[in-house]
Amino acid sequence: MMEAENSWQVANPSSKTKGLASSLATVATLILALLCKGALAQHFDFSIRVAETITVQKGFCAYVACRFTTPRWFMEKSGPLYVFWLKDADKSHSWIWPGYWIPGKIVCTNNENQNLTTTHFKLTGDPKTGDCSFSIKNMGPEDVGWYYLRIEKGEGFSFLSFHKRIHAQPQIFLTDLTKPKIVKPSEAVWRKPATFRCIVPEMCPENIPQINWNANLKNHVKHFWQTTASDWSKTYGADITFTPSLDDEGKVLTCSVRYHNLKKTVHQSTRVAFGYRPEATTTMGSTTCQYEKKGHLCFCSIHSWPPSKIEWHVDGKLVNETVRSEAMKLFSWVEGNTVTSTLSWPGDLDGQKKSLITCSGANKYGAVTIKVSSELNETSTGAVTKSPQNDKMELSSGIISGIVFGVIAALAISGGILYSFLSFRRRVTNVPVI
Repeated sequence: MMEAENSWQVANPSSKTKGLASSLATVATLILALLCKGALAQHFDFSIRVAETITVQKGFCAYVACRFTTPRWFMEKSGPLYVFWLKDADKSHSWIWPGYWIPGKIVCTNNENQNLTTTHFKLTGDPKTGDCSFSIKNMGPEDVGWYYLRIEKGEGFSFLSFHKRIHAQPQIFLTDLTKPKIVKPSEAVWRKPATFRCIVPEMCPENIPQINWNANLKNHVKHFWQTTASDWSKTYGADITFTPSLDDEGKVLTCSVRYHNLKKTVHQSTRVAFGYRPEATTTMGSTTCQYEKKGHLCFCSIHSWPPSKIEWHVDGKLVNETVRSEAMKLFSWVEGNTVTSTLSWPGDLDGQKKSLITCSGANKYGAVTIKVSSELNETSTGAVTKSPQNDKMELSSGIISGIVFGVIAALAISGGILYSFLSFRRRVTNVPVI
């Protein structure tokens, strides 16, 4: 499209020959010209895809990705295709071609005849393919601000993305040195390999950072890599891959990055958290039943991530927070990745029928069912209860105790009889003879 000042010229008719018809024609021509001029000024047939805000660390090399499209008629015009990036600067204008200046400061272009005052900007995209990307080397405070695009095709045909309301304009910010970015796996699962990634973007090719993972893991593999955004900007990274075990839960992984050109080191840390199927807690007494005269109390403890909800089954009947009898009491609590539940009901259990009690927990990785007690008067988890073996032991202990008591009693009786006999003999011996 033509620029407004070069596209339209409407001559004013002479006042001497102006009649009513000519006046109306002139007014209509002016209105049509203004409408066309306004439509051309909007540049609705052009489009730009570029990030509106870009934050770059001081001294780093930024890459600003950009794509543009133009109408077919624009590309069919004769002449070379030029792309300019300009910085929106107050009271600053740039010379484009003889007698024509535009607001702003040109920072990069593919027009080799254009004199540039900056050397740390570079148009890294190929305009022929619709790529208007550019790079900034060693970003500094003077580079902060708004930028807009100008496209030229032949003499007098150009597009300018100067209006923020119509077309996107990138605004570049400057920030101090930041911590590296850690990318966690979308889903870490127990016993399946997981990769954590430490990323350092927007590095100048000559400034290669030293990246290292500090991790207290038994078996792991490190992999270092780099990608090129442009000739002036690279991204470096380091991956650490390991197969999580339950011992790794909650461990801290730290990525350290050393910038030799800045003589600074920064760190970023994350904790290992992964999902795994429910398992019975192995702590002694965590899953058991206790028998008392006042009632029956069972414990069930399951660890998993995410935590599972525990359900009980008594003789095949479901017992949970919503399905239970009035006599039964159910209480559950979560500590970290461990869920503990208690099931209790009152009454003397002696003489009641045998019952099967199980607890179960499930999450999206699996499920587990634990046999808490095979009988109301017998548990499979080590609770102290009466059994035939215990009865035999108690009977044997009673017999032994009876024998010992009988021996002691016999010895006492024998001692008494002997003492009485000796006393009688002494009395007979001492009787005087007449």
